[in-house]
Amino acid sequence: MTVTRTLTINGHEYAVAFDANDTLLDVLRDKLGLTGTKKGCNVGDCGACTVLIDGEAMNSCLLLAAQMEGKAITTIEGLAQNGELTPVQNAFVHEGGIQCGYCTPGMVMSATALLNKNQNPTTDDIKEALAGNMCRCTGYAGILRAVRRAGRSAKSDENEAVPSRDREGAENPRRGEGTSPQYDSVGVSIPRVDAADKVTGRAQYTADIHLPSMIHGKILGSPIAHGRIKRIDTSRAEALPGVLAVITGADVPDTMYGVSPARYDEHVLAKDKVRHVGDPVAAVAAIDEKTAEKALSLIEVEYEELPAVFDPTEAVADGAPQLHDRYKNNINTHVDHTFGDVEKGFAESHHVREETFTGNHVYQSPLEPHASIATWDHDGTLVLYSSTQVPHYVQYMMAHVLHIPLGKVRVIRPTVGGGFGGKAATSPLDLCSAILSKKTGRPVKMVYSREEMFHYGRGRHKQHMKFKLGVDRDGKIKAFESEIYLDGGAYSSFGVATAYYAGSVVPTLYQFPAYKYNGYRVMTNKPACGAMRGHGVPQPRFAFECLLNMIADDLRIDPIEIRRRNAMTPNTKTINEMDIGSCEFLATLDAACDKSGWNEKYQRAAGSGFPPSQGGIEGGRSPSGPSNDEDIADREDPRGLKPAGRWSKGIGVGCGGFVSGAGYCIYRGQVQLSHEKGPEHFQKKSIFPHANAIVKISEDGMAAVLLIGAAEIGQGSDTVLTQMCAESLGIPTSRVRIRSEDSDISPLDLGAYSSRVTLMAGHAVSRAAEDVVNKMRPTQRRCSAVRSPTSSHALAKCTPSEPRASARADLRKRATKRRLTLRVKGRMRDAATKGIRTATVMERSRFRAATVRERTQFRAATVRERTQFRATTVRERTRFRAATIRERTVYP
Repeated sequence: MTVTRTLTINGHEYAVAFDANDTLLDVLRDKLGLTGTKKGCNVGDCGACTVLIDGEAMNSCLLLAAQMEGKAITTIEGLAQNGELTPVQNAFVHEGGIQCGYCTPGMVMSATALLNKNQNPTTDDIKEALAGNMCRCTGYAGILRAVRRAGRSAKSDENEAVPSRDREGAENPRRGEGTSPQYDSVGVSIPRVDAADKVTGRAQYTADIHLPSMIHGKILGSPIAHGRIKRIDTSRAEALPGVLAVITGADVPDTMYGVSPARYDEHVLAKDKVRHVGDPVAAVAAIDEKTAEKALSLIEVEYEELPAVFDPTEAVADGAPQLHDRYKNNINTHVDHTFGDVEKGFAESHHVREETFTGNHVYQSPLEPHASIATWDHDGTLVLYSSTQVPHYVQYMMAHVLHIPLGKVRVIRPTVGGGFGGKAATSPLDLCSAILSKKTGRPVKMVYSREEMFHYGRGRHKQHMKFKLGVDRDGKIKAFESEIYLDGGAYSSFGVATAYYAGSVVPTLYQFPAYKYNGYRVMTNKPACGAMRGHGVPQPRFAFECLLNMIADDLRIDPIEIRRRNAMTPNTKTINEMDIGSCEFLATLDAACDKSGWNEKYQRAAGSGFPPSQGGIEGGRSPSGPSNDEDIADREDPRGLKPAGRWSKGIGVGCGGFVSGAGYCIYRGQVQLSHEKGPEHFQKKSIFPHANAIVKISEDGMAAVLLIGAAEIGQGSDTVLTQMCAESLGIPTSRVRIRSEDSDISPLDLGAYSSRVTLMAGHAVSRAAEDVVNKMRPTQRRCSAVRSPTSSHALAKCTPSEPRASARADLRKRATKRRLTLRVKGRMRDAATKGIRTATVMERSRFRAATVRERTQFRAATVRERTQFRATTVRERTRFRAATIRERTVYP
């Protein structure tokens, strides 16, 4: 039933017609276009939808819009007035309380409600007020600082005078606050370049976008974990008013997709079998999301249910249910690595210990649900808006599955609300939205619900680990052996790389003379696991660190000392042939030891007669001892710490490390689709540049535009790359803009994963900027000394009459002073120049503008027509001849 209500929102009245069951969140977003209020869970858990109702912070997803008449509703769009941020918004910007930004509007609204009542909240007050708001990125430290700063600002009414503070509470000066940094841009704390948009709700995420004539799609998932599809009847769904298209496995390409080309094993929609609950079976496009969801309930699917297997150790047994015929005993990937003489190492060891560990499934849960919008241009180009951290891989996979040229796929990455690896691959939403859009001729939006995100999966693998470690009397490692079974779920995804990483990255922190690893990535009837934050590495790293602590306790060696004795050093090659370039592990250990007071605390515990982990203090838990809290409270802690119940504060050590950058592209060879090229052998080198950048200087020299495909997903890459570009150009960051969202204008970059963006994309940016500097040097030498009104840098006078060697020496001196990269030999200075030259990495062209005095002839030429027109006075010519393509006539 449709109702009409007058809602007072941000001080304005709106007469709105909507369904009686619509929530306030739906009305704000879908009817009024106020998309700053986010839909994260739709069940009142995440707080992304927080608004103020008569000054109280409430979840708009739990409020019926029909009951909001007569109440004052304030959304994030209503806070900033006349372009001026509120103290709370300003504080979030300057204290780093923003990353992906999806939770930020809700956080700001809750903080505003708190400070309106209490301008001097304690930390506990702030935590209580924000208890209903979740953040997956920041760890809340920046958010807490921001609210405290806003409270002080509200009292002083001088927001800009409140200093920023670092994590330890010390003042943290920023650019322009009395600092003299070694660099002008890099190494200086600046607000994120996207902070203002995120703190005001202007940032557009994929689900916030609305295209003309757009319709909505939904996917039907399997209700069973394993079974054959015997029959699908879509007739009732197709007959439902408002339904425009229904597709099943029979309507999609037979081409399989995935992550690793050797393990493509997923269909767009299930063809014959389903392998986990939620496995996509059919998809619907309708005039709105509610109609699409209703249509899904009308699709009839008959299954033949098959036995399912959920444990990897059971899945590898003979006779276990087979998920895929191609993977014998459900073993998707087997990694067998042996380096050095492992048996000899154990034989020579003074002490050997074996332990088993389990690392459980973890799901990324980015606050922004996966979303896609697909539309087709009239020239046959697919335009895909996708919440992804790997735009190029999505572009490649869309072209691969749909069998269209790569150049006919344009991927636009709007603001992304977190990824953590869960958005590092092409999703069913990307593919189904494109197919439905093609079939209906209209843009199609598809968004996962929170439940559907869990069904899609791609979280961390569960790992069953058996480790064996041998050391000599001094704790020096002699040999290490590991056997790991990884529970990979129903499809490969990133499983090949995860199985490799699980064993191969362990030796990167410590020097192993001998090493053996057997890893088995096993298929089970669960949603596929994928890449999550150093995928494959955290659990084995945790297990090894625990085992090393146990060994240290057994030998009565300080846990930090045993790490020092085995620590990896820079410029080393590991036993399994991984290059270690930069490595400050020893320095990190020393710093952690000093700042934590480790020596004093550990010696106090060791003096009690037991090392920390044996006494149950290292982890804070006492597994033995008195059984009642009173006895525990009376017991004296050997370190002078008073226990609380069966728990007490303690100290322990664990270390971690991961690679920086990804050496190889996921697919092999050049950027052609797999069905367009033959089999290619793996090569241990980059076949094409993995990160590319273009730096464009505006015609007046006052701005630089950085074009790059690196994906900003909340980790801050847009800000970092802007800083690096500004530093290499020698201009303030305020004069650099970055465009990284559109594959049509941004050159290829492989995406945000494996800690690669700052390293790889950063080098591309600095090199592009350096090239611009080099191209502009001749112009610089022709300029007189001038001072830009927006910069304090002056351009040294340099005229053609000066010796070239002197000019080069001056440029070299400036580069050394600023400590640019090794390739930079000069700096670009702000100047009003007589000539402008624009250069990019991909294009080199020169534009020369001359005054009338410099040129006496003007010639214009085009591709289609080249003509010359000469006009002379009557005295100079006595005849005029006119010519066209069809005829020539001469007039005397």
